[in-house]
Amino acid sequence: MLTLISFYYKPDFIYKHKDHIPSIQESINTNIDYLLENNWNINSIFIKTNFDFFYKGIAYRPFEYNGCSNLFLTKIIAAYEILKQYPNEILWQHDHDTYQIRSFNTNQLNKQLTHDINMCNYWNGNDRPQGASVFYRGLSKSLTDMYNYIIKNDINLCDETFFMYFMKKYGGSINIRMSYEYNTSLTKFTHKQRFSLYPYCVHGDLRSGFCSALLHHYLNERII
Repeated sequence: MLTLISFYYKPDFIYKHKDHIPSIQESINTNIDYLLENNWNINSIFIKTNFDFFYKGIAYRPFEYNGCSNLFLTKIIAAYEILKQYPNEILWQHDHDTYQIRSFNTNQLNKQLTHDINMCNYWNGNDRPQGASVFYRGLSKSLTDMYNYIIKNDINLCDETFFMYFMKKYGGSINIRMSYEYNTSLTKFTHKQRFSLYPYCVHGDLRSGFCSALLHHYLNERII
């Protein structure tokens, strides 16, 4: 199993206040610390960026395709480029602010991976996927078709909306009903009802006091 964090930086596009290179680098460093704590091998951790990055023996891999202006969809491009090299591997792709806080239960995870592409929905009763934590089951036709569509078209959709658009219009084996253990939000989680008592990974800005307090709670209460 491989894991991937990707971020394509454009100085004229700041999605949130944290999306500056020093903040992104700090966040990826913290992410790597958590991954290593949860027994990932450095050879299984991939960082794809368009800026220099090196931390604890892990160097960034540049994007092979740089023609996508939609920064949300560069995550799908990054996943395709990694799986093109490792087509039979399961790939867990997550945002730089989605942190693993306990090791995956392999048997439980395998039962969750029912489709080529697997993720949680946005909140209970919602049919929109949450793209902060995505599991790809190898280099599938679903991922290949999406990659080819992205590089041939100018698409003004975020990654979550694109997943749904592509699935409804062109088909594709996409599951959006994974357990929230694999992507629990630290931001407004009670409102969105995207909550797990013992998550494997959590998503949120650690510099936020509320998010930081929740993270410390999970780290103290987690079952490993």
